[in-house]
Amino acid sequence: MKKTFVKILSFCLCLLMLATPLCSCRSKDSSDKLTVLCTVFPVYDWVKSITQDTENIEVELLVQNGADLHSFQPSFSDMASIKNSDIVIYVGGESDKWVSDSISENAVAVELSSIDGMSKHGISKESVASESEDHHEHDHDNTMDEHIWLSVKNAMIACEYICHVLSEKSEINAEKISQSAKSYISTLEGIDKALTDMCVDASSPVVFADRFPFVYLFSDYNIPYYAAFEGCTTDTNADFSTIIELAEKLDESEYNCVLTTESPNDALVSKVISQATKKNAEALALNSMQSLTSQDIEDGASYIDIMTANTAVLQKLFKAKD
Repeated sequence: MKKTFVKILSFCLCLLMLATPLCSCRSKDSSDKLTVLCTVFPVYDWVKSITQDTENIEVELLVQNGADLHSFQPSFSDMASIKNSDIVIYVGGESDKWVSDSISENAVAVELSSIDGMSKHGISKESVASESEDHHEHDHDNTMDEHIWLSVKNAMIACEYICHVLSEKSEINAEKISQSAKSYISTLEGIDKALTDMCVDASSPVVFADRFPFVYLFSDYNIPYYAAFEGCTTDTNADFSTIIELAEKLDESEYNCVLTTESPNDALVSKVISQATKKNAEALALNSMQSLTSQDIEDGASYIDIMTANTAVLQKLFKAKD
């Protein structure tokens, strides 16, 4: 009996000795490593750029593989990722309001749309070329347009705030984070200046033969426009009156181009252009960053490069005059 007791006691002591270093190791790892989860690619890329020279900061992207925020359905593993993250950064619109309910009590939640100074626009029908009865059935005027990242000015405000949050949570990396954020924001300022200088004389309305997720970009630089649909609606079947009105606006415009998203409705574009018989217009695509895949990201897609490319597209549009 005594031997049995000694064996049991020895076994328990061994377990305790093994468990102690394992527990201390886990505790150290969890305290040193900071996990930042971003819901959409632009925010993910901001954080990756700001933390590029740091240690023990892991940045993860929630919405991947070409899915957009409006149609994203979180899986169990997605919910677990949110629960296990130290910082969760999300837009804060209708499409991701469920995120806040999934964040751990000990995590820092960064709702971008609530940051002081961030511009917010509602989904408005004011510049929709023509409205069918289906459009009238839904009043979106009080719904926030979620594409806040398409404002470079918003991006600068967001990056400054994110820098502050990251520096507080990872003091050992604070100086590197600050330096990287300053450099990144300086690059954004360059894009903002280029757009400001270029769009100063943008008085003629632009024709957008597609969904319109670019209200932030166009509002920042006072670019007038007419679009086939409001916001990022899933409705892609424009009625005949919409097509005719867009074609008329294209005929009246001093620009010889039609704008679309990166995933255009080619049939709609061709119809609008063919109806504008006075012009041999060209279709140009602006990238809303909603269709990026994991492969695009792996191949080096970046917010800076995409917004620089969008700037070049607008420059080409403004130069394409009759």
